Amino acid sequence: MKTSVVALCPVTVGINLAIGRAELRGLGLVPGSQTMLPPDQMESIRLALLETRGSLPIPRGGGELRGILATPGANSLVSSSRINSGAIENSDLTVLDGSILSCGPESEAAASHFVRLATEAGVPLVITLESTEIVESYRSFFESFAPRAQFIAGNLKQAAVLLRLDTSASLGKVKSELRKTSINAIITLDREGAFGTKSACRGKSRFP
Repeated sequence: MKTSVVALCPVTVGINLAIGRAELRGLGLVPGSQTMLPPDQMESIRLALLETRGSLPIPRGGGELRGILATPGANSLVSSSRINSGAIENSDLTVLDGSILSCGPESEAAASHFVRLATEAGVPLVITLESTEIVESYRSFFESFAPRAQFIAGNLKQAAVLLRLDTSASLGKVKSELRKTSINAIITLDREGAFGTKSACRGKSRFP
């Protein structure tokens, strides 16, 4: 039996490029720094490197994006109008990657639209917390939509922040606070495996 999954998440690609400090400075960058650049600045850098080098490595997709420079790129174009409602309605599971919230000016509205389409169609929804910074920066989103999800997924620190606890909160404290909410959660615990609320583990939908 095939399962159809629709996800709203950033797409990452990267290039492995050896570059010296002098060349970095010539591009207006600080050696040793990790910088998130707007797409137009990254494109200017790409064109400058092409002019001096003649060619660049082919970008590779998937996996972790490594290096000193990053840009939202095409992810910054995410919007409600680009979401295929028919694909969501005909899917068995939808997944919202929390990192999409920080990708562009319309990303939070697009994420909200995605959640509404999934819940209105009765399709199970999983929301990943991504990072403590994302949860804190988009708290109103998570507090509004986490209860609608089949479950939210994240590590113990991310779940603690979602519940307005300190990041040092114990699993016992997080579990206690979760019981006071309507949120179903699966919390990763590194080498200790994972903890899941009963509803999250049992399931409550057509997802197999």
